[in-house]
Amino acid sequence: MVVVYSCNDFYIYQTTVSMVSLIKHNSDVKIYLISDHISLDNIKLMECTLEKYNQKVKVICADNVLNNLYLDQKDRHPRTIYTKLFLDSIIEEPKLLYLDSDTIVTGSLEKLYQRSMDNEIIAGVLMPYSKKIKNDSNLNFNDKYICDGVVLFNMRRWKAEKISEACRNYINKYNGNPPMLSEGTLNYVCRHGIGILKPEFNVMPSMLMYSGDQIRRLFKSTVYYTDRELEVIRTKYIIIHFMNELYERPWFKPSRHPLREAYIEIEKEAFGGKTIKPSAISKHTLLTAWLAEHLPFTIFLKLYHLKNGM
Repeated sequence: MVVVYSCNDFYIYQTTVSMVSLIKHNSDVKIYLISDHISLDNIKLMECTLEKYNQKVKVICADNVLNNLYLDQKDRHPRTIYTKLFLDSIIEEPKLLYLDSDTIVTGSLEKLYQRSMDNEIIAGVLMPYSKKIKNDSNLNFNDKYICDGVVLFNMRRWKAEKISEACRNYINKYNGNPPMLSEGTLNYVCRHGIGILKPEFNVMPSMLMYSGDQIRRLFKSTVYYTDRELEVIRTKYIIIHFMNELYERPWFKPSRHPLREAYIEIEKEAFGGKTIKPSAISKHTLLTAWLAEHLPFTIFLKLYHLKNGM
């Protein structure tokens, strides 16, 4: 099993914690890290932590992956998010799994990794995006759209169909700032070869706060999971994705995320709780949570659509 991460110094602790959680449930994994100028001290910190679990990490410079790709750096997202689009240039594997740094693995990924992908270029968990977002990404409303924080790649088809070249051309077309960034690029270029994973492989905050029906109504989406499929992940999940929405992330305290203990437990094992820092919860997060918990959903729905121009 081959798993790839990509980060800079800012996410070194979270990435290491994610790697430890991966190793604990998947001992045969081969890990790559795409480093965007991570300091030698932080690389050593990661390597020493993984050595405790008899695991190594192969570090690759992001500059060698992006290969002079021009990116508009006005956006808050780091350029590491684009490296997943060009992994074929530096990793010779028929299949690989990409994980964002803000994920925790809680079980075996062997079944996921052995997935048949004969008719797929990539596979991931659905995002319930609206018609506007999909139109802005040059997609049709009923097209599949996956989160690019957890992506399984069929590298044979990726290489054969020259997907990296198509991604580069797409990004260049928008002068380094494509619609929805790396995620929009991935979904547009691979739109005819996207496979859908069960939500347990990328449990996002919205899945824990709302039902499937509520999410479809919030985003006016037609392509998403059923209530039953989302109900299952409240007790059965394999990858948790601590996205920066609805709940404070668990490396800050206080955190209200329902699954925060999964992160805290691994962090304490790896770093003794030293990397979890106090942080004020944003007013936007607090207000959204309060409204969702105290208002009837029909009223919250109207406010949400008004705020987002839907």
